[in-house]
Amino acid sequence: MLTWNTQLRNLPDGSAFLKLQEPNMHIYMSDEIVQRAMDNGLYALIGDGVHQLNPRNKRGSHVRVEKGQVYTIHGVCRGGIEVPIMFVITRHKREEDYIVIFENLKEALLRADTNAGELAQFRLIVDFEMAAINAARRVFPRFSIQGCSWHLSQAWARKRNSLGLLQFLKGDNRNRGVIRWWRTLKGLPFLPRNCFYLVNALRTPPVDETHPAFRACLNFLTYLHETWLTGPFSSMWCKYMVHEERTTNAAENYHGRLRKILMKKHPPLASLLLVFRSFTSVAKAKLARMERYPREGRTLRKRDRIRREKVDRAMNTFEELRASPYLTTVQVGHYLRKMSKYTSDKAI
Repeated sequence: MLTWNTQLRNLPDGSAFLKLQEPNMHIYMSDEIVQRAMDNGLYALIGDGVHQLNPRNKRGSHVRVEKGQVYTIHGVCRGGIEVPIMFVITRHKREEDYIVIFENLKEALLRADTNAGELAQFRLIVDFEMAAINAARRVFPRFSIQGCSWHLSQAWARKRNSLGLLQFLKGDNRNRGVIRWWRTLKGLPFLPRNCFYLVNALRTPPVDETHPAFRACLNFLTYLHETWLTGPFSSMWCKYMVHEERTTNAAENYHGRLRKILMKKHPPLASLLLVFRSFTSVAKAKLARMERYPREGRTLRKRDRIRREKVDRAMNTFEELRASPYLTTVQVGHYLRKMSKYTSDKAI
């Protein structure tokens, strides 16, 4: 059981912050933040967890919360302004744990929304963790549950490396056919599913059976079909005509700031809660500014803004091309290789 100064269960203004207290889970949330986020055009939610920031239990305790995660849910409002709306300290990452988290989130959204039916318009972006995905689908059956494109590219890159394909993409053994094939596949998240039949790279390896890369390419295609083109992830990773929030980066960046502020693993619970309360105060200030300047949006770095504009322009151009009756495999392949520049090629 975690213990702390009882004053920290509330925010500085006296409103409740602690929403759930169980031996294996604490949930902290401000109803005011949720309400004001809804009033300011909340349209997407981003969930992500971070390890090694859970407080340690007292020595001898049978509940080892420090082995769990801190899970945060961020809301994205009008203009791309994002704010953290829920903080969770949890021992486990089971489906039933995520159900508790999402049920508390759902109740908060319904309290803030006078028309419960409007919840159907939300997008929920998570990483590709089956427990979280299954729980989200159960609690939010009408939500659009989407995966993180960065986590997708990481999964593909790690599989590529484990199969030994990297040697045919870089170095002395690189092969132009394999490089072209890989770049084509990398662009798939930006292609609508009804155009996949025009992707030759999905059908067969780019080299003949005698080439050393053949077996690795074939195994990667099998992985792609069995894991991503069919099964529970198949509807989660298409980013075609998705112009904002393609990743969980908002939560990832927040966790990076959290680590820098705390400067240690497994900080005391009081320190963690003080940071949660501080981020909540910043969120309140952000939302107040949105109310004062409703046309103001999120400011992007120049390189990020240019990148987003290029991605949007390329998708819009392809959408016009797709409307014609003469879309060819050559055109689709060229588009995919162009879009492959906007997906990560590194395995971390």
